[in-house]
Amino acid sequence: MSTEWGSRETVLIVDDDRAVCLSLKRQLEHAGYLAHCVNDGPAALSFAADSTADLVILDLVMPGMDGLETCRRLQALPGWAKTPVLILTGSQEGELYARAMECGADDFLTKPVRTEELLLRVKALIRIRGLVADLQVSVATVQAQNELILRTREMREKLEAFLLHDLKNPIGGILLQAEMRLPWSPRTPPPGSTSWLRPSTSRSWWFRVKLPS
Repeated sequence: MSTEWGSRETVLIVDDDRAVCLSLKRQLEHAGYLAHCVNDGPAALSFAADSTADLVILDLVMPGMDGLETCRRLQALPGWAKTPVLILTGSQEGELYARAMECGADDFLTKPVRTEELLLRVKALIRIRGLVADLQVSVATVQAQNELILRTREMREKLEAFLLHDLKNPIGGILLQAEMRLPWSPRTPPPGSTSWLRPSTSRSWWFRVKLPS
């Protein structure tokens, strides 16, 4: 039965000690996670080639391919670079921690593992992974919106330039043709008028002039 801890996220457990692996699997599944156990590095890479996970719990000391090399190779696989790695170790050597961090590890748990601490670390790492993914989506959205704003601004500037320059001469020609067709000069009022529309010097606009009585 699921509890408040998990929401069916997938956790890959890599540990050569089958008893430890099954114990972690039971704890995680009881908390609502989907847990998969493998017992060495090559098996972890084989799982990763066809599947995905939200978190990897990785034993540091294993025969053959150790935890450091397994972590390095997992991080190099497509789709796994952002997957958090929780290292299990019986050692508290600072140098070992530094080497694991260089390989892409995100956090550490010292054996024997306490259930409450395990679930807290798992929940925190998966939550951070989700926040990072949301942030990346938000950044991409903002970048796309900025590009759209820039393109819209460029189009507006081009349209304004077209209206101000390219249409100026045709409009001036139209106004000149209109003046030539009038029965009187637009620069002098028609007979009997109290006002008339007088063109500007450039003929780009007209204004009304009120004649004295």
